[in-house]
Amino acid sequence: MKSQKAEYFLASAVYAYAFGLGRTDEARLDPLDPRLRLAANLYNLGLAQGLAGTDEATVVLEPGPRPLPFGRIEISVDDETLLWSGYRMTRFVSLGEFKVRGFLNRYRQDGLGAPLAAELQPAGEGTEAEEARKRIPPRLKVPVTALLRIEDVLTGIATGHLRGRIEVYAADAATTAEIGGRRVPLELEPTAALAYQLEGAPVWDSEIGAFLSAFKPPFPEGLLMMHPYRPGRVPVVLVHGTASSPARWADIVNELQNDPKLRGRIQFWLFTYNTSNPILLSASDLRQGLQRIRKEVDPDGRDPALDQLVVIGHSQGDC
Repeated sequence: MKSQKAEYFLASAVYAYAFGLGRTDEARLDPLDPRLRLAANLYNLGLAQGLAGTDEATVVLEPGPRPLPFGRIEISVDDETLLWSGYRMTRFVSLGEFKVRGFLNRYRQDGLGAPLAAELQPAGEGTEAEEARKRIPPRLKVPVTALLRIEDVLTGIATGHLRGRIEVYAADAATTAEIGGRRVPLELEPTAALAYQLEGAPVWDSEIGAFLSAFKPPFPEGLLMMHPYRPGRVPVVLVHGTASSPARWADIVNELQNDPKLRGRIQFWLFTYNTSNPILLSASDLRQGLQRIRKEVDPDGRDPALDQLVVIGHSQGDC
């Protein structure tokens, strides 16, 4: 029964794609036509539910044939789009119906594609791969959008044999995609991805633990990145307070990274430390950490944005 339900969901995505993007230039709908928004919603939901895993919260992005009520679609996956900062995106969780709590605002962008949160696994070996993921915590959940491009969709519907390719777009790298010569906005759910990452995360348990144990640092490198380093963006370093953690900055991060004037101009770095240590020791660790990270990401000193670095602290982090 579930397999049959998936067939119909996937078919709705195929029909919606054909309606909105399968027409010739002469027959294309006006961008303000309200039916396009409905078609996009059907495509997004149909894609997420049509590729749902056994627990229905996950979305399985794997190559292979998928049945349709009128035939089948052969799906391939662009493996290059699954790589992100030394990691490979593996398990995907659907965010379209995700319940968000604990945030002042929920930010999203209307568009095309299934909004997902991607879990990570290390990809590749050697110095370059290790450096790419050195500052990125492995439990990070990446907000992405999955897009299924369908080749010659109208002919495919008529014959019952379709071919499509799945592409995955990380929200920190792309907010639009080019389809059929048009720049189309992607459906984005950055707040939901952040909420999913923090729901029941071990970071909450580390707050008291890091205060009680001065010998076990919360994160070996001290400074964390939420995204790969982006040249030209001003680093905003957030320093938490006593018996706390970077998770306490979630609302600030949610607000600023979704501000249209700021999101393309800043990047967040999070400093975490044992809050039972002497303040001068923690300050020294922060200073040395900033010096190290600057040498790592900009050894030749070519990025003037690093000279504008902003440090924001709370409680002990403000000392």
